[in-house]
Amino acid sequence: EDGTNRLSSYSIGEYRKMLEPYGFFAIHRSSLVNRRHVLKNERSGRMVLSNQVELVVSRRRREDVSRWLSSAKK
Repeated sequence: EDGTNRLSSYSIGEYRKMLEPYGFFAIHRSSLVNRRHVLKNERSGRMVLSNQVELVVSRRRREDVSRWLSSAKK
């Protein structure tokens, strides 16, 4: 949220396992996002977060991301 970066010895896969139960999702090999902070998800693959950071959703994950976001609305 505050824009700081952290260096970790854990892999993104380890973080994925730890954080998915808390509303996080891997939108790219190098990006995990928290559903509560997604403002906009565009078909073009651009995602905007509440802190105005723009991320790219991988082409292979776009459909999964759309399903993940729509499941939260139900």
